[in-house]
Amino acid sequence: MSAATSAFDTSASASADASASASASTSGTLTFDDLISDIGNTDWTADVGAAAAASADTAINIVEVSSLEGGVDASAMALATASAANGERLSALRAAVSGNAAIQAKLTASGHDTDDVVAIKTDASGAVWVYVDAAE
Repeated sequence: MSAATSAFDTSASASADASASASASTSGTLTFDDLISDIGNTDWTADVGAAAAASADTAINIVEVSSLEGGVDASAMALATASAANGERLSALRAAVSGNAAIQAKLTASGHDTDDVVAIKTDASGAVWVYVDAAE
């Protein structure tokens, strides 16, 4: 199973804004469009919590945004727009990531740093999926 085809646990978010994440959970695949929608989700505390809770025993997977299926035609622009419009969310997420040694080690090993992180999700097994974009 590739990193882009994990089943996601979105039960922490009951918000209507989580519909894209919920559809990803149902289909088992996170697409680029789902990621963009998730970045705009107003209930992002689960993402921050996942980043803070990951440990050396957690399966941590680094996923390049460019590897996601589907997406909008102007993917780089859509990602930049979504990230800029949700700066508070991104700042909180990156702060949690920077304070987590296990995620930092995985990022470093894959040639990324905290500033590349655009989203984090968990799956039903407790694995953490860290979505990175080197252009960030």
